[in-house]
Amino acid sequence: MPIPAFDEIVDYVNYHYYSKPMTVVNIKRLQIPFPHPLRDLKTPDGARFSVRASHGLLHALSAANLIDKIDEYYTKYVPDYAEFMNESVRYFGIEREKLIQLIKIAALFHDAGRQGDGMDLWDPVSGLACKNYLIEQCDIAEHVAIIIADTIVYKDDKDIYVNQHSSRHPLIDFFRQLVNMADTLEVIRTRHIFKPEYLPLAAYVTPQQMVEEIIPGLIIPYREHIVKQGRFSKKGLISYESNGFKYEDTNFKSKPGKNFDAMAIAYKETVVEHHLSILNINENNLDELFKKALRGIDTYKNENRIGIKFFHGGFFAPRYHGKTGYNRAEYYEGILNSPEIVQGDKLKALYALLASHDGATLQEEVLRSFNQTNLSLVKLQIAELLKKSYSAPNLNNELKEHVFIANGVKVMI
Repeated sequence: MPIPAFDEIVDYVNYHYYSKPMTVVNIKRLQIPFPHPLRDLKTPDGARFSVRASHGLLHALSAANLIDKIDEYYTKYVPDYAEFMNESVRYFGIEREKLIQLIKIAALFHDAGRQGDGMDLWDPVSGLACKNYLIEQCDIAEHVAIIIADTIVYKDDKDIYVNQHSSRHPLIDFFRQLVNMADTLEVIRTRHIFKPEYLPLAAYVTPQQMVEEIIPGLIIPYREHIVKQGRFSKKGLISYESNGFKYEDTNFKSKPGKNFDAMAIAYKETVVEHHLSILNINENNLDELFKKALRGIDTYKNENRIGIKFFHGGFFAPRYHGKTGYNRAEYYEGILNSPEIVQGDKLKALYALLASHDGATLQEEVLRSFNQTNLSLVKLQIAELLKKSYSAPNLNNELKEHVFIANGVKVMI
């Protein structure tokens, strides 16, 4: 089984983790159970996305995308790193490119289990999610998956990671350092003063190299990336001085505080790059649309047991989930799953699901699977497509019929 395409991995981790609200207010090590809503991002063209503003997809994906660059810097500056990677390739029996991809997956998963901002108390949960994904979705041997996933579990604890895995190779901590450094560079966004000496790479370079090469070549461009994405919350000034070499960050000025307009644009760019949403529904992407709808329906069925659920989407919104809701989900699932039903009829059923005044939680799960929360825009696009390509003389009656049947009302045909 080959490793899935990176876009598929990004979609998986976003849907299963980063598109869900956090459930804890985190004050240092004190966890107060209290769900809080996602940030609603709106783009000028009407797209809307619900995201974790601090420890969400933009943060995790940026860290993952750093791995290739950090690998280049380690290869250039760190003695024994290149040989360690070559020996690891031989030991694991995989190509170097694939090994780096596994590290990127770890960086992408590194906050998957996080349930609150502030101090990260969920590294073991994130590591377990990563390990399971590597074994179940990538067909990676368990002993390899554990070594990779533990770069998350012990991301900030070198001693434990080395004690656990140094029998494989005395320099095995290089794996952990790659993930740690990616996350540490992301810390720039949450610091008034960022100190490069805390990067693991700092232990291998001279102060002159840090001032003349690492800071201007890696740290400053990455800070610009974070600013462009609107994710800066503090001043983010770089401060470094060692053995007569000093970096003075006198020319950088940035207003502290997130820029949600910029974040919305950056998120949409990410969505387009990695095919995370269907922003323009048409005849060519209906199969993918139905697949995403089915994923949302399946999640609704698995995560909403019969009874009262008090929080939805991170908001206090008590709703009773009963047999009718489950039957409604199964009704639409049966239509969208059926190979005998043509696309036009499936599209009518999907529109009925989204346009109905009943089943709000089911609608929300389908929209979350679409990774596009502008219900009005989604309905408008489907309605226009139905009128253009799947016209029917009694379309409104057909839609009402779906709603009635889904709600358990007998309809005379």
